[in-house]
Amino acid sequence: MSSLEENLMNAKYHLRIAEQTYESYRKFSEKSLINATINELFISVFHILKIISKLEKTAIKNPLKNQRKLKKILSRHFSKEISENLIKILNIKCSIKNSHIEFKKKETIVLLISGEYKFLKVERLKDFQNSINNSLKTLSQEIRQI
Repeated sequence: MSSLEENLMNAKYHLRIAEQTYESYRKFSEKSLINATINELFISVFHILKIISKLEKTAIKNPLKNQRKLKKILSRHFSKEISENLIKILNIKCSIKNSHIEFKKKETIVLLISGEYKFLKVERLKDFQNSINNSLKTLSQEIRQI
């Protein structure tokens, strides 16, 4: 198995875990499951970036600091919406690392980032899952063509 296929398999695996933790949150409304979902989405995006790095034969260093370059690279493989959602997942994960998660209402996450409040609807996590799923389908086709 090539490293491309291995990273693809790992990305799919972590996406499935994210989907399961999201559905568990829907059933039990346990806040820690939101953290788990975001972590699994991040790991899946991490593997997607590893695949793209190998396909492009370019190292993607500090993706959050080089977002313009990352957006340009992602746009070669995915739609604008998918590219933006993948970057948003990276940003959210980084923000959560530096902030506490608070819930204003049942379905809204409030993050305190650098003294500024940011709001994230829990249902957006489903959009992120769909973007990852679509990106994995695209990458799977690209890998098969190699």
